[in-house]
Amino acid sequence: MSPQLSALQRNKLGFFFWLRKLIYLWVRTKIVPQNPLDELGIDPTKPVCYILSNNSLSDLMVLDEQTRRLGLPIPRHRATSLRSPGAVAFISLQRTGLLQMERGTPKDVHGQLLSLIEQAKADPSMEVQLVPTSVFWGRNPGKDEKSVLKLAFFDDEHAGMLQKMFIVIAQGRSNFIQFGKPISLRNLVDEGASAPDTTKKLRRVVRVHFRRQRTGALGPSLPTRSLVAAHLLKTRTVREAIAEEARKKKITLNKAEVLARKYVQEIASEQQYSMVRLFDLFLSYVWRKIFDGIVVRHGARLRELDQTHEFVYLPSHRSHLDYLLFSYSIYYEGFVPPHIAAGINLDFWPLGPLLRRGGAFFLRRTFGGNRLYTAVFNEYMHYLLTKGHPVKFYLEGGRSRTGRLLAPKTGMLAMVVQSFFRDSTKPIVLIPVYIGYDKVMEVRTYQSELRGAKKSKESVSGLMKARRVLKNYFGKAYIGFGEPLHLAKHLDERHPAWREETKNPDEKPKWLHPFVLDLADQVMTRVNSTAVVSPLAIFALVLLSSQQKAMAEEELLYMMEKLVSSMRAAPYSRDVSLPDGTTKDWLKHAMSVCKAERFHHPIGDVIHLDERESVLLTYYRNNVLHLVAMPSLVASFFQHNETMTEDTLVSACARLYPFLQAEFFLRWPPGDAEKVARGVIEALVSEKLLFRHGPELRRPDFTSQDFASLKILGRALGQTLERYAVSAALLAQHADGNPFLRKDFETRCQLMAQRISILNGRSEPEFFDKNLFKTFVDRLKDLGLAHELDEGRMTVDPRIASTSAQSLGLLSTDIRQSILRMTSTEAPGGPV
Repeated sequence: MSPQLSALQRNKLGFFFWLRKLIYLWVRTKIVPQNPLDELGIDPTKPVCYILSNNSLSDLMVLDEQTRRLGLPIPRHRATSLRSPGAVAFISLQRTGLLQMERGTPKDVHGQLLSLIEQAKADPSMEVQLVPTSVFWGRNPGKDEKSVLKLAFFDDEHAGMLQKMFIVIAQGRSNFIQFGKPISLRNLVDEGASAPDTTKKLRRVVRVHFRRQRTGALGPSLPTRSLVAAHLLKTRTVREAIAEEARKKKITLNKAEVLARKYVQEIASEQQYSMVRLFDLFLSYVWRKIFDGIVVRHGARLRELDQTHEFVYLPSHRSHLDYLLFSYSIYYEGFVPPHIAAGINLDFWPLGPLLRRGGAFFLRRTFGGNRLYTAVFNEYMHYLLTKGHPVKFYLEGGRSRTGRLLAPKTGMLAMVVQSFFRDSTKPIVLIPVYIGYDKVMEVRTYQSELRGAKKSKESVSGLMKARRVLKNYFGKAYIGFGEPLHLAKHLDERHPAWREETKNPDEKPKWLHPFVLDLADQVMTRVNSTAVVSPLAIFALVLLSSQQKAMAEEELLYMMEKLVSSMRAAPYSRDVSLPDGTTKDWLKHAMSVCKAERFHHPIGDVIHLDERESVLLTYYRNNVLHLVAMPSLVASFFQHNETMTEDTLVSACARLYPFLQAEFFLRWPPGDAEKVARGVIEALVSEKLLFRHGPELRRPDFTSQDFASLKILGRALGQTLERYAVSAALLAQHADGNPFLRKDFETRCQLMAQRISILNGRSEPEFFDKNLFKTFVDRLKDLGLAHELDEGRMTVDPRIASTSAQSLGLLSTDIRQSILRMTSTEAPGGPV
């Protein structure tokens, strides 16, 4: 042991060996962040000083054990001896008494800080990384009231030695250590203040950091529903709604208030830490049984915001597992588990009470013009946002049946914006979140529902059947945190005078609805921009784009590598995560999850999908299809053309881009389409999938593997382009200007696409989704090619004929002839 250690440190560290081993027979520690060296930028070659809020022996043992396990610098030196490279120390700001923490900063601690700063002032080359480190025993914020039980068993930052002993026993299985971002001692000293003043500032900065770490990890105290009801029923908005309900239904104010209280009981969460811990233990077991791991990306970008901002999480919605998986992952990333909006269909016994205690609050699918219910729900949302409770809801409104993002439903997002108008004290950030799976447990049910099967109602019997999930293997789950969207900044950019225009809470600004629509579109775009690409998605993209859904193994491996290589050459966004490992690793993982068949052959194995599995895999392909939408569009022009001039190709891509952008929430505005297309062309040329000959672009020789790769890439958008062609061809029948019913037209498009798909030997589930045809028509309206009239009628511009011709030109001869034959024989429907 170093001779530089003080007697106190020698005694403590001397006990560490056997006490640490003894205590870790019971204690289980979770680390936040999970990879501190990379995420926090700690440089192990420079001196490090860990700063703890108190000198609790149990906290020091946790610090010592975890720095060893993580390969972090292990504290050994005195804080006053940190000049040598690699020297590591710790400082505790407060001392622990028998019953309570001693108040104020002990003189010896103040002296250590002062001495450290004086050394740095005397030596301009001296740099020390000060790492604030918090150790939490449990994550229970508690209730507002005090109790002996709380003092004995809940983590208390002021706990003395006796109380801490009980806390360690009670919460040892739920121990967290959180490393903060290093503070540069050199930067503090270089500000030029005196050593005593710099010491005071350092203590103040670190204490604020500890307070924010604690608030960010534990969150505000958890209120009961009765306290929430008492608060909401006193608000002006709810009181006015109660009075109107009484007048409207001719009942007494007391009866209307009872109804309002009933609504609060129906809506409000009653999150309890005991239930959060129960879910933690239960879900840890479940995830180990069904998943091969949970991959979380970009969690570090939230750490600096969670201590100063109110979080509203807006994830994609793939499965019922999303509710549990997301909260579990948030908990393990060191953030407060959010309050989660759940459909009232999930509020049945015993699931409803469990979810409610885990943090769910419930809402009806439609508010049906019920002003009292609307007022109560709005006030509850405002209560959560202003009391510091993070909130999570799904912009899509329901689970995606196709694997694509659904068009957003903006009701709850509008509530968030209006709440911010009323109280913008704490800034709100919207956190887009990508959630994906190697295998979604409901995917077979989704295919049936798209074909017209009635959605099964959630029930106790359905919950009991869910036990079968534990017998299945679902590969990995993926979560990607997108770029946060600061609500105040977004408002300042779009409507600089919003603070003045929203002072009257009873008047909504005229620009609110279009602003919320744009905001929702931005969120969905950022969700797609942070996609985590699984090996199964790459496998599905390639194999589903082959003609017979079968490929030789070596050819499949080459195509997968070429696809990922082109995605790296023309990255969709900096936040997209591509799979690690080799193509053989990807293939092995994909085949462990799906039911692809391998035919052994002396010349080489063949990988094949039957029709049923092909349909199921479209879901996982669609999760990431937006990432290759532009490269696939460029490649699709060379399916039936050997050469094209670059200018012609770029212009054609720009004309079709707005439809792709609307369907896939692509991140580039239409004005950048030509620039993006040229960038994609450059990437394909660099990958030798296209060749330049002067102003012309030429595809590879048709006998080469690169030509096969180009064809596979071009076919990725095949079904999407077929839908566009069907819709445009049917719309071209109305180019005479006569109005028609939009609803009937969308149904005709859907039925026509289904028929063509089946006649050509395919049964693509997306052809059964009417919403995709609706999105196409909406984009035509935005482009001025279609016009909405009254009573659901619309007309189209004659220019739609050229759009139809261009869409048809991208298809194979067989598909093109099928569309032309069927649209020419089908009656367009007379004027309405």
